This record gives sequence, C-alpha cells and structure tokens, in this order.
Amino acid sequence: MPWTDEAAVVLYIWVILWAAAFMVPEREHVVFDLVWNSMGRRTRQVMLIVGNLMIGGLALVGLPATWDYVHFMAREGTPVLEIPMMWVYLPFVLLMVALVVRSTWAIWQAVRGESLETELRNLS
Repeated sequence: MPWTDEAAVVLYIWVILWAAAFMVPEREHVVFDLVWNSMGRRTRQVMLIVGNLMIGGLALVGLPATWDYVHFMAREGTPVLEIPMMWVYLPFVLLMVALVVRSTWAIWQAVRGESLETELRNLS
C-alpha cells in the first residue's frame, strides 16, 4: 500500500498550491495594520500599487524559470505511481500566474480608487 502515502503527498501539494492560487481571498492575507491605518488615503493608494507591483512583478519575472523547472521535472516520476513530477508541481505555475493576474487587478482597482472605497465600507 505505498501508493496511498504517495497519493496523499501529491494531493497535499496540489491542495496547498491550488488553494494559495485561487481560494485565499485578499482580506485573509497578512498585512501591517499599524502602518496601514496610520496613513492617509493617497499614501494607502501608493502602498497598494507599489506592493502589488513588487509581488506581481517578481512573480512575472520568476514565471519563465518556474515553468522551465516544472517542465524539466517531467523527466522524473514519482517512485510508486510513476506520475511525472511535472504534473505534481504544475499548480505552482498556476500559483505564479494567479499572482500576476491578481496583482494586475489590484493595481487597476487601486489606480481607480475602488479598492480603497471597498475597504472603507468594510471598516464601518
């Protein structure tokens, strides 16, 4: 029954990466409230744009290398089920793409001021 252990590990990797890419809402992420709450509206807008530029930019820069590595791992297989490792780690590529898309959307909303209005409504 060694395949059950291997299947559990593969599914665990998939669940964690899939959830990180698509299921965790932005309001559930860790933020520095003390700094954020002490800033004005315009500074918050700049912080949103700069923060999302850094996260999305780094994910975008790392995306080709991530794909190269995951594609390279197609040569290897899991020991028991012989699933190509590319399929095991493919959700990591999806996570990187989701970070780029989510950051781009957040920048667009911050430029338009929508995310700040939603935040102010949620606080009251």
